[in-house]
Amino acid sequence: MCSSDVCRILWAKRNILIVLLTPLLLLPIPILIPTPAGKVGYVVLMMIVFLLVEAIPLPIVGLFPAIFFPLMGIDTAKTVSESYLNDTLLFIVAVMIVASAIESTNLHRRIVLRCLLLAGSNPYRIECGLMCSSFFLSMFIPNVAVLPMMMPIALGIIDELDKDERMKIEGKLPSLKDDAAKGEVKDLHVDSDITNVIITTAPKDAVDEEETKQYYRAGKYILLGLLYGINLGGSATLIGTTQPPIANGQMEIIYGPESAMTYGKWLAFSFPLEFLCLVFTYIWIVFMMWQISRHNKKRYIKDTDTEETIGNSEMKLVEAGKKAKSNTVEDYIRNEALKMGRLTWAEGCTIVLIFILTLLLCFTKMDDVDGWFSLFPEGYTSNTCATCVIAVLFFILPNDFEQFRLKQKKPRKYQSILKWNFAIRRVPWGVVLLVGGYFSLGKALKETKTLVGLESIMTDAFQGVDDWIIVLAITCIVAVLTEFVGNIPVILVFIPVCTTIATVKATHPHLYVMPMVLASQMSLMLPIATAPNLVFQAYGNTSTIDMVKGGWMVNVISLIWVNILVNTYGYVIYNFDSVPAWASPGTTMMPTVANFTEP
Repeated sequence: MCSSDVCRILWAKRNILIVLLTPLLLLPIPILIPTPAGKVGYVVLMMIVFLLVEAIPLPIVGLFPAIFFPLMGIDTAKTVSESYLNDTLLFIVAVMIVASAIESTNLHRRIVLRCLLLAGSNPYRIECGLMCSSFFLSMFIPNVAVLPMMMPIALGIIDELDKDERMKIEGKLPSLKDDAAKGEVKDLHVDSDITNVIITTAPKDAVDEEETKQYYRAGKYILLGLLYGINLGGSATLIGTTQPPIANGQMEIIYGPESAMTYGKWLAFSFPLEFLCLVFTYIWIVFMMWQISRHNKKRYIKDTDTEETIGNSEMKLVEAGKKAKSNTVEDYIRNEALKMGRLTWAEGCTIVLIFILTLLLCFTKMDDVDGWFSLFPEGYTSNTCATCVIAVLFFILPNDFEQFRLKQKKPRKYQSILKWNFAIRRVPWGVVLLVGGYFSLGKALKETKTLVGLESIMTDAFQGVDDWIIVLAITCIVAVLTEFVGNIPVILVFIPVCTTIATVKATHPHLYVMPMVLASQMSLMLPIATAPNLVFQAYGNTSTIDMVKGGWMVNVISLIWVNILVNTYGYVIYNFDSVPAWASPGTTMMPTVANFTEP
């Protein structure tokens, strides 16, 4: 057996080898550092390795704390298990049930098709319609669930864009066939950005065959724009992605329930921010589409006829090609919208319930005005309670107004808007396990003071530094790390660091935590960075290189706007100039702070 055969066998068995060897290779850590911090570090490193290489399913990695913490004496099994369905996780499950109701009624499809009809059939306008609709949906549905809803719609439109336009044009202009037979028209192509018809009127030996086959494919840019819209829209609200709820859970562990970032303030700050990022991201996508389109658009007019005759002929073909292509895509979108019919009772109820949920989440508790929380004993209600109420209503309200009628021609079985079998399949239980493991890990990191060394290094590095520089540094570091590790592990590590820096500098903790969380959601170059990136990569329509080419500028745009708005508009919304009572040094749940004195 040669060495190449051995390498192939090892590569084929790499997953099981990683699973067996990783715990053994990392075993010296808890042996040499037999403290709780060393044991937690051992579990953390092991989880990072398995997350990066995906040797086993990611949700199973989330069970590692439930296995290793009790066995290694870090925490009891009962305490660890409580992290796997706490208030935050139940909130995520309830939100996913609400999202499944939107999918069940096909409301998401109606919204997208209406946006596309308003935008138009030009590919740049299609991109605008898809990005805006996905942005809007991700504000109210977890973005990892929006992507599978949007992909079939986007792929259907791309299929229309990629059809053979030569046959369509020839069908509309039969004279082209005669011209082709005479050799006056060598070939006819329509590039897939729908802006031009590529026509060759020269003899065959006068034109480079390879160059005439260059087409611009807009599909991957449409899909990338869709991905960016979903990620940005999810960051605009607390329910659009799992990172803000996780950050709130960790803040509550450190400071208590009063420290959680509220839905209303998050929406007031993040929506303008993410919308600005969306606009500039759209400009960037359009620029890339235009750049490659310009590179591939080549007209070959090398005939003995006069330039005026050929020019007029070409212009007619160009206009005919634009009209034929535009009508085809527009007809496809219009036909899909017509299939939806009129707004149904179930869709109307879904819109109303989503609107009510948004109001409940926005007006929970504010600084100067008592929200609906004040109607109940303090500490008894939360966002989870309101979301669960709305989720339950989807299983109670009928899916058809006719079911309200007592006299029916043919009595029908009562059916609710949402069916349990449908909803249970849409809840990402793997995400619940993984996030539960992260919560257990974050709690262990705090209790064992594993990150005290990192906190000390960061506080020493930022000694005497202005707040805007600290925010800039934190967001840049987090954005880079997230690309290679994933946003949830980075959040778990940096929330204690940010809160420690805030405590030492006597600053509002949200000044560092909020931009850090936003930066972790704006890493769009590599698949592992965010959950939508992973789902998007699984479809196989674009390569990692394409994601890097498009995502690096989106990262830069997002970081610039985050830092600008945090240091200006953020002070208006969050009042960063003052330290809240829950973050005062006398708070009993404050994190461990490294010995540091502000000059």
